[in-house]
Order: sequence, then structure tokens, then C-alpha cells
Amino acid sequence: LLSKDSSDGLAASVAPFVRIARSKGRSLRIDEMNAVSCGGEPGLSDTFATSLWAPDAMFALAKAGVAGVNIHTTPNYVNQLFTFAQATDGSWSGTVEPLYYGLLMFNYAAPAGSRILSVHGSVDDAVRVWATRDSDKVVRVLAINTSSSPPARPGWSAYRAGRRWSSCRRSWLRRSRRRRWRGAAARAGGSGSRGPSRRARSG
Repeated sequence: LLSKDSSDGLAASVAPFVRIARSKGRSLRIDEMNAVSCGGEPGLSDTFATSLWAPDAMFALAKAGVAGVNIHTTPNYVNQLFTFAQATDGSWSGTVEPLYYGLLMFNYAAPAGSRILSVHGSVDDAVRVWATRDSDKVVRVLAINTSSSPPARPGWSAYRAGRRWSSCRRSWLRRSRRRRWRGAAARAGGSGSRGPSRRARSG
């Protein structure tokens, strides 16, 4: 899932269709995709690996010219983004899955209207680096470490992006959605999340 075939390879397979669409004055949007097809695969679709795959794949597709992507999920399947359940006492609990956090990371790193920048310099082979600049000229850099080892000190730049970057680590790759943080607030941009999924309760 974290090989370049799952991101750059995916984008390369779509690129010819992007060119065809553009030749007709149209844009291309992928109407259905997820990390693993047909409902997902337990032990993979519900692990932190999807949090690293999602932004890398989204960036690769955007760079190839894809206009947008619809993430396909099915209720009660392992590849869903979040679930909600009501207890017998009337209270509700919600669980946010790893894939959602990866897509949220992409949303932060590539806000609407931003453009992908070229990244120059040397970097560890296991680290994928993406950079964007938005309409206010704010540069964001996302470094995704797909290795279980800490990366070497970055030796790259994205049009003088400076030394501030966001990073995703592989420390939870094999952890599943069974790890919960009860009582935590599952909200966009929430702080304190230390694992692949989070459960919030109300009532």
C-alpha cells in the first residue's frame, strides 16, 4: 500500500485519460476509489497505513491532472471513514477511522485553490515530500515517512519553503481500528490524537 506503485503508479495509469479529457476540453474526476477495493481488507484498510497512503495518492493524482476524487466507502465495511452507534442508554458513540485522518491531512496540505510546487534536493527514499502554495502565497510542505525508521535530516526545499513541514510517521502501521480513545473529541484539527482512530461519546 505504501509503495510508489500505489500512488505514482496509480497516477500514471490515469494520466492518459486525463490527456484525452483535456483534448476534449473536459476535466477528469475519479468517481470511486479507496485503498483496497471491494469493501477493504481487515488488517490493512483499518490501519494507520491508510493515513499515509491517502495524502500521497491524492497528491500524485492531482499532479497528474485529476480534477477530483470520490472516496467510496460502504457502511459496516472495514474501509469506512467513520461509524456511529447508539447505546441502550440512548447515548451515541462515533469512531473515526485512519483513512479519514489521511484525507484530512491532504485537505490541510492542499487547500482549495492551491498549486503543487516542485520539490528540489535530496531526501530519504522512504520519504515522500509534497509542497503547495495557496492564493495567499502560503507554502505548505508535507513529508510522509513510509519507513519504520526516522528519516535523515531533510535536504530539500520547495521554493524557499523554509524548515516548517508536516510529517506522517509509520509507527502505527500495523495498529488497527480496535485501538480507541474513549471520551476524546473527534473533531477536525483536534489535538491530542496519538493513534489511528478515535472514539467520541455523547449523551
